Amino acid sequence: MALRTIRQLDVANKRVLLRADLNVPRREGKILHDYRIKMLVPTINYLLEQNSKIILATHIGRPKPQQEHDFVTHPLSTRMLVSWFKEHGFAIEYESNLEQAQHLSHEKPQTILLLENMRFFEGEQKPSSSFAQQLCNLADIYINDAFGAAHRTDTSLTLVPKLFDKKSKGIGLLIEREMSELERLQHTPDQPFILVLGGCKIGKKIPIIDHFLSQKAHRAEHVLLGGAIALVFLKVQGLFQTTLEIEPASLAWAETLLKKATHKQINLHLPLDLVWHGHDSTQLQTTSVQELGKSTISVVDIGPQTIELFTEKIKNAATIFANGPMGIYENKTSQKGTRDVLTAIADAEAFAIIGGGDIVAAAHTFGVADRINFCSTGGGATLAYLAAQDPHQQLSGLMHL
Repeated sequence: MALRTIRQLDVANKRVLLRADLNVPRREGKILHDYRIKMLVPTINYLLEQNSKIILATHIGRPKPQQEHDFVTHPLSTRMLVSWFKEHGFAIEYESNLEQAQHLSHEKPQTILLLENMRFFEGEQKPSSSFAQQLCNLADIYINDAFGAAHRTDTSLTLVPKLFDKKSKGIGLLIEREMSELERLQHTPDQPFILVLGGCKIGKKIPIIDHFLSQKAHRAEHVLLGGAIALVFLKVQGLFQTTLEIEPASLAWAETLLKKATHKQINLHLPLDLVWHGHDSTQLQTTSVQELGKSTISVVDIGPQTIELFTEKIKNAATIFANGPMGIYENKTSQKGTRDVLTAIADAEAFAIIGGGDIVAAAHTFGVADRINFCSTGGGATLAYLAAQDPHQQLSGLMHL
């Protein structure tokens, strides 16, 4: 069943609990990249035009539940978001106490009411019907626009929407756009379709490789692997030892996928060379993977031969999906692989989508984000959505809308 969008709901003059994902990259209390906030702005503007009272809820980081008196000084308090909204012309007030928030929810409809970090509340990550009811009491309408968290089971994403009737809940404009863009990858993408995967969180990457190797209608013609995930496949091949801790299940899956790619004649490309340093040295070296031996090393980037191979494949692609950086892009000495691959994606004539906090942040860092067709606000959610047979039923945050 299609999800109801915000445009299909009667939100005029109503209190709207807007669950967002404003888990932005930050350092020392400052926002480094505001892409996720900007992507939420169309939904906010639509609600303000309808004279809706917005009660804005989000999580930031992975804090432990806090005592109320610790809220305002905690580095992951949502108070850090207030200045951004004010600088961009929005009236906003912050409230950490949910009882007080209930009173404020009936006042000043043109002023956004920002709640404290959802994960400060004990009932958020541990299923809590009482916490869900507290949030429900704040609003007449529930809108989920937190695509980046749509695969999670937090109370504000799963239990709260159950308390609203069908005509009083739906998705925002951000999720609507995410689904529209990602559908182009789910249904017969133009070939050659190139899948570019890097970064860590290996367990979340392997299912999507399996999916795009298995589905005939939208099978990837080339899979380019960099970052930590490539090390799993290289380890399976016995080329070297890595300092990365790898679960046995990931190694078993990687071995299976290598065999599947060979059987289905899909080109799965691993790094030809790597940039690395040993435990006893901070000096970087670039070495062919065939020459690494079995010394234990710490890999920080893909090497020039790999960059040349990957960029050539990307240049000839018709459709591209990329998730995760090729190395430690935050450091100038190990950012070349990620920068060059992203630049190649931006320069390509292909329809391209990138997804995941790190790769989207890197695209903004290197000034190429505006030349890529779509930057998804999801990481794990984007991968789960693409790999699911029925995304609405597979993503926890969409199941009860």
